[in-house]
Amino acid sequence: MIDMNLKKKNQKGFKIEIIQTSTQKG
Repeated sequence: MIDMNLKKKNQKGFKIEIIQTSTQKG
């Protein structure tokens, strides 16, 4: 269960990072 939660959190954070990076690049 902990592993699943970590994966979900990592995926969310990863998506957010990608969005932030693409926004910064414009």
